[in-house]
Amino acid sequence: MHGTEIQSLTGEEMGRSVYKFLHSRDVGSMMSGNVVIRPLSYYRRLEEQGAAPWIGDRLENISEVYVDHVSDKTPELLNRIGPEGMPPGLSPMDGAKDWSASDVTFQYQFANDPWVFCASDGDLKELTKVMCGGDSNYDACVRIKDFGKFTAHLYFQGRIKLNPVADFFKASHAGRVKYDHVALKIQEGRPPVPGPFLKDVKFLSQQEGRYALFPSNPIGEDILFINFSSASEHLVQEF
Repeated sequence: MHGTEIQSLTGEEMGRSVYKFLHSRDVGSMMSGNVVIRPLSYYRRLEEQGAAPWIGDRLENISEVYVDHVSDKTPELLNRIGPEGMPPGLSPMDGAKDWSASDVTFQYQFANDPWVFCASDGDLKELTKVMCGGDSNYDACVRIKDFGKFTAHLYFQGRIKLNPVADFFKASHAGRVKYDHVALKIQEGRPPVPGPFLKDVKFLSQQEGRYALFPSNPIGEDILFINFSSASEHLVQEF
């Protein structure tokens, strides 16, 4: 039995509309019933390979904390070294004395590597300024009429290589991205719990809504196409 959790992202929660910005060369494919999904590790590698920071993000699904110095004399800092509910990167034995750590960065992430389909929520005019300028060279936009219904349609009716999406992904979730400082100095507080619906505040203007899919087993590639029917019932080309 495959499970999925689909959360409606229409109405007050997601604003008036949800938009997918893309290259004009890709509009025909989407409007004929194909969307691309990629793992979050792909976007981490993009920045490592020198891609524009607007697209790549080395901290996708990761949070980190920089420790300039911590020791048995600073127990209040040790309590901040890891996200709440996750094992800390440094955990001295109870009662240990005369220990210290300096100039080290701890990163946290869960073992899974979610795949995502992303869109933007908000005013089309303002989003166009953000998504079609600067480091981005997107020049087209498709409106998704109801993100919740669309992502449910992808999961239950879509196909990947002619097979049901559930053959590849054990669960999925549609949600709105939250923005926070995901890289902190230990004096600033403990790092947040990482996840596919958390990004650094520098991406705030993108106003993302995401559809995250969680693989049943490791997938040895970094791009998949979900083929779906009835595209015109879900999508409208804006420009």
